[in-house]
Amino acid sequence: MKKNIFYGLSLVVIMGINVILLGAAGKGAKVGKIDVNKISTNSTASKQLNVQIQAKQRQWEEFLQFVGSTTTATPDQLEKLKSCLFSGSPVNITKTVEIKNEILKSDNERRKLMQNSNADKNSKDSKLKEYAKNDEERAMYSRSIRRVYSEYMENLSQKARQEFFNHMQKCLNSVAAKDGYSEVFTSEVLMYSANDITDKVVEEMNKSCNINLNTSE
Repeated sequence: MKKNIFYGLSLVVIMGINVILLGAAGKGAKVGKIDVNKISTNSTASKQLNVQIQAKQRQWEEFLQFVGSTTTATPDQLEKLKSCLFSGSPVNITKTVEIKNEILKSDNERRKLMQNSNADKNSKDSKLKEYAKNDEERAMYSRSIRRVYSEYMENLSQKARQEFFNHMQKCLNSVAAKDGYSEVFTSEVLMYSANDITDKVVEEMNKSCNINLNTSE
């Protein structure tokens, strides 16, 4: 099961929006609360952002699997492939297929050469040495690109959390102003309150929600 990208968001909310509207509330002020986990589970925004994050995660995993499966690709070829996949939208399908086919052709030529007992020994040894050098460099590239992937996904998740927070903050302010709340707390801070406006905030968030993350590197 995919982990929800908004895990831990409530801490951000507690720090950022304990007091939603203008100033501190006076005596008799109307106070409300929200359940951030429920908002994250039920809002369209969190679903949209999770779909985008998971799509990019699958794309990266497929790329890393390809990097691990080839034995002849050079780091330059793999970096060009990564650029086609992740440096723009939409993906350059034509160039991506072209680079992959070039690498797969080289992998196939290496297999055939290793099986060819009639090939010139000097020529064969020279070519296999070249392939071996490429494979060593590919292995180094694979280790470094996995670190890049990890950092990229972390940054993307942070960006998604911020997009979600911004959308929630805007809708929360709207609901609170409309219903006359002077302060709104998270349920972790205000455990008991008759004025739970979570469902109203979710409804407001779902009225118009079309959040698109910039997932390019």
